[in-house]
Amino acid sequence: PKSNPESPLLGPSTVAAAAKSHGWSARVLDWNIEFFHHLKAEGLTAEDWIRLDREFRNEENLRRILQRPSVSRLVETWIDQVRQLNPRYVGFTAFSESNVLMIAYLAARIRRERPDIRIILGGPASYFCGKNFLENRTVDYVVIGYGEAVIDGILEGSVANGYHVVHSSAVNEGSLRFCQPDYSDLDLSVYTGQTLHVS
Repeated sequence: PKSNPESPLLGPSTVAAAAKSHGWSARVLDWNIEFFHHLKAEGLTAEDWIRLDREFRNEENLRRILQRPSVSRLVETWIDQVRQLNPRYVGFTAFSESNVLMIAYLAARIRRERPDIRIILGGPASYFCGKNFLENRTVDYVVIGYGEAVIDGILEGSVANGYHVVHSSAVNEGSLRFCQPDYSDLDLSVYTGQTLHVS
């Protein structure tokens, strides 16, 4: 959270497809849409959801939201998912400034629970927050650009921790097969729109 509930984000599903094409197992979880429906069940309107952008960009306001008992319980279910899936890597998409603070919070929770998990940050907003996240050890990797071009190297260990900028020139012809996102982990009926993104 927080991003548009109309459709799933393209990045996670594309990077997951790339990882799977190299023989890795990958699972996409959309905590944003779960959060949207959780708040909607408590009376949230579409206008309220849009106004939450401001709350998610302010640490004190976000802290108040996270301290609400029902939201705290929801976050615990997400941490339970990570425990049950027992991953070696967890990736977050920093889609906009509205999810940077939430990512920092969730990454810190995962770090406390499982310090052995490597955390990857990608997405458009990682360009602005990535350096800070690395310096604070919030994440282990920051990928700017085409995550599908570097995910195999990260998972196999040939790409070192740190900041990675993947330019279009680095995406060779073999990477074109990664352009079909894999939405199979997601229940597409829970999104509010009728659109899926392709690249």
